[in-house]
Amino acid sequence: MPRGVFIFLAFLKNVGGEESNKKEYLILFEEPELFLHPKVAYMLRKSLYDLAQNSSYQVLCSSHSPLMIDISRPKSSIVRVVKNVDKTTATHQVGEELFQRNDESKKRVQMINRFNPNVCESFYADLVLLVEGDTEAIVFRDLLERFFPEKEVYVLNTGSKNNMPFFQEILTHFVIRHFIVHDTDTSDKASSWTLNKKIWQQVEKSNKNTAGLARRYVFKNNFEEDHMYNKERKIADGKPLAAFNFVQEINSLDSDKKCVVFLKDMCSDEPKINHNQQYIQKLFQ
Repeated sequence: MPRGVFIFLAFLKNVGGEESNKKEYLILFEEPELFLHPKVAYMLRKSLYDLAQNSSYQVLCSSHSPLMIDISRPKSSIVRVVKNVDKTTATHQVGEELFQRNDESKKRVQMINRFNPNVCESFYADLVLLVEGDTEAIVFRDLLERFFPEKEVYVLNTGSKNNMPFFQEILTHFVIRHFIVHDTDTSDKASSWTLNKKIWQQVEKSNKNTAGLARRYVFKNNFEEDHMYNKERKIADGKPLAAFNFVQEINSLDSDKKCVVFLKDMCSDEPKINHNQQYIQKLFQ
């Protein structure tokens, strides 16, 4: 089947793929990734995007696979279709105005796409937990698996605190509920405090658009210090292994460790924690 599809797409490109901004032909493709090896699915995704680019073809795909989404592609749009509790259907659409609006956005999208190919899984989640890096991702994924297996929470490793506002904006556009967990960093760094404020402003903006869409949880200075990490162990083991060893020592939800306290609040029916800028300022008074 895949070989026949690729031959057909190549045929379409040859007979009607001349450069054109006018879309004359519509191609509908349902679940193109079905029964395909991931590598072949990526190849098919590229072929479909290439076919639609600057040609007379408009390609519409419905998919349940993050493998078929490429947010770095210009002149494309993504529609998220959601079935609500009351059985109604809602759609949320964004186009290149979000992903390609300026050079900084383009570079950030390309970087994220290359270093985290699983980022598009968040489009299929009911709740996304944004974390800074490997340490937090390892800890929260482990705690969720052991203590809240029934909760559908996707832990998204943003790779850097600097990337968080970008992800917040994307999730807000798609009306995806999301919680942000990050370090306050030290109070003597102006850039850190500027970023803390920027993240909070986006939380407020998200909740203004849709009530209860976003919340923020912060660790004083950093995750390690707020959990009284053994620095020698962190240096000896490396951050990922040290994080794994740390979380294995947590055997109960009765733990008073911040990561557990935060997660219990996140997974409750009515979360109450939402750390604003005033809360961060009080931490350092």
